[in-house]
Amino acid sequence: MIKKLFMALFISLMLTAVPGTVYGFVDDQLQENYDEAGTYPIEVSAVDKNGTVVKKTIYVTVLFEKTVINKEVQEAIDAHDVLVESGVFRQLSNDDLIRITNAHAWQTNDGSTVPITSVLTHVIDEAAGKYQVTFATELGSAITVNVYETDKKILPVSNIYLNPEDFGIINNFQTFFFFILLLILVPIIIFVVQYYIIRREQKEVEDLLYREQ
Repeated sequence: MIKKLFMALFISLMLTAVPGTVYGFVDDQLQENYDEAGTYPIEVSAVDKNGTVVKKTIYVTVLFEKTVINKEVQEAIDAHDVLVESGVFRQLSNDDLIRITNAHAWQTNDGSTVPITSVLTHVIDEAAGKYQVTFATELGSAITVNVYETDKKILPVSNIYLNPEDFGIINNFQTFFFFILLLILVPIIIFVVQYYIIRREQKEVEDLLYREQ
């Protein structure tokens, strides 16, 4: 709650200093309300010294990793990399590519949708299944994303793509599991080695005492 109030205060201060759209990455608590990059209205209110409530609607542009801002024409465009099954890329239409990469453009002054008028595909390494797609608007706002083909089956069948960022969750989990495993095994190994060394030294002392007797 404090973070949200701080964010609202920050935005209101920005209003007095820099008119127009505010660009930025929204903090975790606020970003959960936004499933995709875009320009969203936010109502900011304040109470003046006379007790009058002053309200104003501003537009905040939420940026994702690949979002491209074209300030000259007040446009933004966003899309993400995807993974498709082997042999699928050549079968995809422009509409398919727009859909699976969630390619979309909009006006940054009010969030209104801007149509994507151009879809260009590029073969990077066909043998390795690496392609690129460039999406653009009529006014020239453009973004390029990667499309990778894989031999693995992608489920569900109704969804022919998978965001490669999702694999980061798996990789992070594997790294975390390996780290925990090391934390458990390393002390055990150290204990076993120390126990072996102590036992060996103890046996040497016992042998020495036995020979002296």
